Amino acid sequence: LLGVMCSRVFDWQVRRFVNANMNFFLFDSFTVPVLNVEQEGMISSRIIEIVALLSAIDERYDEWLAKLNLGIDRKSELSETDLNAELDALVAIKYGLQADEISHIYSTFHIGWRYEKPLQLTLKYFERLESLK
Repeated sequence: LLGVMCSRVFDWQVRRFVNANMNFFLFDSFTVPVLNVEQEGMISSRIIEIVALLSAIDERYDEWLAKLNLGIDRKSELSETDLNAELDALVAIKYGLQADEISHIYSTFHIGWRYEKPLQLTLKYFERLESLK
């Protein structure tokens, strides 16, 4: 759930309805795809790994990361930019989005935002991950 809620895809959905104040009534109306590691394997598992890696910001979290028993090492992973792009691609797949819909999310996310490079990186992950489904 944290991985979905940290994605640009979910954030874009929320921004369509919320300007300043969030409440439980609004929160309950947002769609969230089901993540089932046992049935879906790679996509849901990788979302969990990315959330753990983005949360484990330095060596203080190494023990916690090891206790999660995910078999990942914070030091050997991708940059934060890559992890966020991969997370967005994975969540887009869980929502059943297509590449043009991801492009729409990025182009309408924030006025004045230079989205071209992050979009291209996300689409690169999306295309690679879509072929693995």
